[in-house]
Amino acid sequence: MLALVGVGNGAIQFMAYEKMKAWGFERKRRKAEREGKSFDVHMAKLSNLTYSAMSISSKLIALSATYPYQVIRSRVQNNGPGQLQKEFPNIPTTIKRTWVNEGIKGFYRGLGTSLVRVLPGTCVTFVVYENLAWLLRTSAAARDRPQEPEA
Repeated sequence: MLALVGVGNGAIQFMAYEKMKAWGFERKRRKAEREGKSFDVHMAKLSNLTYSAMSISSKLIALSATYPYQVIRSRVQNNGPGQLQKEFPNIPTTIKRTWVNEGIKGFYRGLGTSLVRVLPGTCVTFVVYENLAWLLRTSAAARDRPQEPEA
């Protein structure tokens, strides 16, 4: 049951990222219209800095929503079977004790360390993906475009 919550992290991250990307392309389209230029969303590309900012923002949104699950899961799993009295024997007790003893901060313990560990990889992954996707789209479009006869 608890593992299903973990799947939500990726789903939330990609949903937020795609919404931000659509917003970025919409801004770029409006700017092109104001300047009287044509705009093709399939050939458009945002800057690497923009992709990085979007990937960081989307990861922050996803982690903010799902990080408490990781804390609860970790606390339940770290209670070994050899202990006489488990501090966190099950999920409901773990949630209750964390809330009572630590408040909201308890559910986000270790978030900073997790961000330092995860964000660089997230940025690299999204920037590389977007650049490769753009390269493949533009290469395919150039290949499919009719060639002009040579003079």
